[in-house]
Amino acid sequence: MTRHRHGEEEWEQLRLTISDLSTEENKTSQQIVEILEKDHGFKTGIRKLKEKMMDWGLTKYIKKADMKILISKKEQRQSLGKETIFFHHGEQLSDKRLITFSKRSSTKDSPVPPHDAPTPPEVTYHTPAAADVAISHNCHNDTATLSPERTPVSRALQKRTLNELPDSSLTSNGQISQST
Repeated sequence: MTRHRHGEEEWEQLRLTISDLSTEENKTSQQIVEILEKDHGFKTGIRKLKEKMMDWGLTKYIKKADMKILISKKEQRQSLGKETIFFHHGEQLSDKRLITFSKRSSTKDSPVPPHDAPTPPEVTYHTPAAADVAISHNCHNDTATLSPERTPVSRALQKRTLNELPDSSLTSNGQISQST
């Protein structure tokens, strides 16, 4: 019995589904293969799925060189007094992941990239707004950050904190004023 080889068109039709299963629903490759077969009648192997996901840039893995760029940008922005939140394929990267990489990586392996090195295409970053201030906790002397929009407890805390502020501390666009 011969295997059916799926053409590019067939793969492209399922690209969004595969992307959502991987990034939004955090499914493993094995689970994605099973869902594709059960729900879409699309039989493939894990190796081919991973190959396609790599071709499309749908990977949770961040290359060593790219991580060094992120750390360089974070350090440069910290020197300017700016906090930075990074997102990889729309998913927030924790400070703990950056710290762990930094501890494991040595500068001997490759030179430190310049602060103005281009940001990898699958990564975005910004300075958190005052209302987006992350809730941090100490974990083995590392700071792990939870995104406020992802946890019900932090959303409730954020709402309560904003409600307790006097009206004069909010600006017209809902930001917390810095005056004391």
